[in-house]
Amino acid sequence: TSDPDALIAVGRFEEVVAKWPTSVQALSARVFLGRFDDLSATDRDSVIALMAEGRYDRALERWGKSHDYAMWPRHMLGLEAFIRGDTAEARRLFAVPPRSEFHQVNFHLVHYAIVPFLAGLDGDVAALDRTSALFESSRRYVYEQKPWYNAGYLSGKIDESGYLAQKHDRFAPADLLLLRGIRAERETRTDDALRDYRAYLALERWQRSAVVDPVLERFVSWRIDRLARGD
Repeated sequence: TSDPDALIAVGRFEEVVAKWPTSVQALSARVFLGRFDDLSATDRDSVIALMAEGRYDRALERWGKSHDYAMWPRHMLGLEAFIRGDTAEARRLFAVPPRSEFHQVNFHLVHYAIVPFLAGLDGDVAALDRTSALFESSRRYVYEQKPWYNAGYLSGKIDESGYLAQKHDRFAPADLLLLRGIRAERETRTDDALRDYRAYLALERWQRSAVVDPVLERFVSWRIDRLARGD
């Protein structure tokens, strides 16, 4: 194929690097391959590389006011704050800057499913239901309808076959596993949640997201650890 995006979508990263070595797709390919030392100084300071390499503070410093990526490092640092018990700091970081909510990248699944789920763990048990109701009532077409499908599945109004039938379905199978885990946790089906979360992590990274997304990985890994320990 002559389409680097198509090769990225099936994990053929070596071909992308060989054929289009200076392209943005080659940057993504090198990051998926973990070849950070092969990146130029500029590319290594890209949000894609910084997040994949675990340099979250630098990502926030460099990209925290970005039109498209302001929330990605904030979500990561907010999740880490929540995990260590600093829920006030987590809430601060999870707050979306003014006029930024509807044009973020690597955003919708974390912000509209994981963040309200975390609020539920912190005592606001209706947070996820409120968020889901918002999309079901008035935000159907935001972010290619993905949050609407997520809300419908989490509320039980859309079944798995309906969820997988959404138009923008590239990551729907992976997203469904994560949502199944969340739904199972909310219904206190620990074994089911563990199975679905583990199945999610068993997928190749390129089957889960368009770039390496440490926020999703960290959330799922943390939930597996907590559930396996009986917390």
